[in-house]
Amino acid sequence: MSSYGHVTMQPPTHGYLTVQQHDKFETAYHPVVIETGNLDYSDRKAKRKYYKPMELRTPFLIIFCVFTMIIFTLLQLAAAAFMGAPGLHSLASRSVDSTSDCPVGATCAPAAGSWSNTYASPTPSGPTAPGPESYTSTAGWTPARYFVGAYLPTMVAIIFSIWWKCIFARLKEMEPFYQFSKPGGASAKDSLLLSYPGAALPSVLWSSLSSGHWLSFLGAINSVLVTICTLFASETLFIASHGDGCRVVIDPTSDTNDECTLYLSMRPPLAWALGVVLFSITVLTATAIVQLHRRVSGIFAEATSFAGIASLCSQRLAQESAQSLQDHSRRYTLVPSDSHGTNTIELTTSPYQSPEFQQIQTSTYKKTKYERVPMHPASLVAFCLFLVAVIFMVLYYRFISKPGTGNLLEDFMNSQSFGVRLFMSAIGLSIKFYWGWIEQYIRSVGPYTALASLHGASADQSVLVRSPSHPVAALLYSDTWRHLLLSFVTMMAILSEVLVITLNAIPFTTATAYLAFKLSVYISVGILAVMIITVPAVLFWKLKRNRSEIPDVPECIADAFALLSNASGWNALGMLDEKTRNEAIRNWQVRFALRRARGSEFSNSGWCIVALRPGETAA
Repeated sequence: MSSYGHVTMQPPTHGYLTVQQHDKFETAYHPVVIETGNLDYSDRKAKRKYYKPMELRTPFLIIFCVFTMIIFTLLQLAAAAFMGAPGLHSLASRSVDSTSDCPVGATCAPAAGSWSNTYASPTPSGPTAPGPESYTSTAGWTPARYFVGAYLPTMVAIIFSIWWKCIFARLKEMEPFYQFSKPGGASAKDSLLLSYPGAALPSVLWSSLSSGHWLSFLGAINSVLVTICTLFASETLFIASHGDGCRVVIDPTSDTNDECTLYLSMRPPLAWALGVVLFSITVLTATAIVQLHRRVSGIFAEATSFAGIASLCSQRLAQESAQSLQDHSRRYTLVPSDSHGTNTIELTTSPYQSPEFQQIQTSTYKKTKYERVPMHPASLVAFCLFLVAVIFMVLYYRFISKPGTGNLLEDFMNSQSFGVRLFMSAIGLSIKFYWGWIEQYIRSVGPYTALASLHGASADQSVLVRSPSHPVAALLYSDTWRHLLLSFVTMMAILSEVLVITLNAIPFTTATAYLAFKLSVYISVGILAVMIITVPAVLFWKLKRNRSEIPDVPECIADAFALLSNASGWNALGMLDEKTRNEAIRNWQVRFALRRARGSEFSNSGWCIVALRPGETAA
């Protein structure tokens, strides 16, 4: 008998322990639909007890809106001030008119003297370092002021994107429960089979629009807008230079750019365009706040862990066949029952009425999206080659760069024109998105890999593992540091955010500080080198996993239900908050394991999660 009075451990005929309900929970009851319209005072009071992730709570979203409007206001004020300064508006296109004086075919790589120096008295670091006479005079420019123009725009955009990604991740996770809680419930494809968390952004955008899932649709639109902000941030506000001395210094011993001066510049049309984007983000977020205020989740604790989902499965639904889920006439709802101490997902109609079938299939019976594209071995090899190409481009540009030789890439990188920073931002974002996919997949596989081991896994290593909203948030999760590969991949996902910032400072401009250029190169090369080493480790892990017998990662609620051999015991936890529920599961004092199903003994997925006796293995 466990210390939690609602469950007992009973040995079934197949020799494994399963979690069984106490008799008082076995009484049948009729499903009750959660009504969300016309809430009176008592309803509103009860509504507050339903679970809502921190990222979707009103204060968190309001602070995000305030942050967005602060950026919007500062950007528009800067654009207005820039246009109001006599003559400065013409300098927005300064870089277009700045061309190299090198004749075609000549070897005239931008010498160190072509770059600006933010320090009054630069000290040469080696025989190839430029002398003090090679640097542009930057009197009055402090490192902090230089940082504002060179790095701050992209850094703010990255922080902005991390913030919204946390919100969007929770919107996708909670969408099925908001559908369950609608009056009349929801169809299987809108609830049990909904797999937004593991889907790519274009897929979420289209599916949410066509299905009328407006919260997820608003989140997807905002994700696109935030990406646009990140792409164009460095092209909007930047450091520029002007003067007769602004040119490539070929021979620093006889030529200098002393007459070149630096100033903070911006492109007003881009500032206005980004202002529209930022205002749209604020409006969409405010709309989401209103929508969230009108909805209830119907659950009392998080549902990103296996235990969180399993606690919502009724015994009746656990015994349903996969074929029955394809009946589009069925609708499902969350059923709270204080008298029975449960809160589970139930049918709202008879399972035997008018069986009309659609071609809907839970992802347990097919390879997942991750198996098909980003985590396919061929895709990982291609990604590794892409990283090698990027690091080669950076090193080539740093050490072998020879403008004026007719090299198209070289001419583009040295053109100081619009699009160079955009190009580098696009490269950084591509790397960032890919590492995000890798990190999410490896993290989602972790609990099931632990369950598939011979001795199973403890509750904290398997069924209680939660999904963080972002790799940065994952640093606070103990599960991140329990597995070496996962910790490395998490760090790569975070460093990919930094890479977007440093790549922007690599292309040549006369306004770039030479020290900042070198630091950006070295930081970028260091990050890329560690990534190139990590990808083969991920590839080896993936190939090893392909040879092992481990079920596909559940992508939707139905996939998780398919791994339940018996919902008894789990569904007694549906009315508990997260802390109480997790403590109850720990008090069962069992280890959990994945094992193959035998005939009709278990679920139709071919796999099920069982509880092991102390000292027992899953062999």
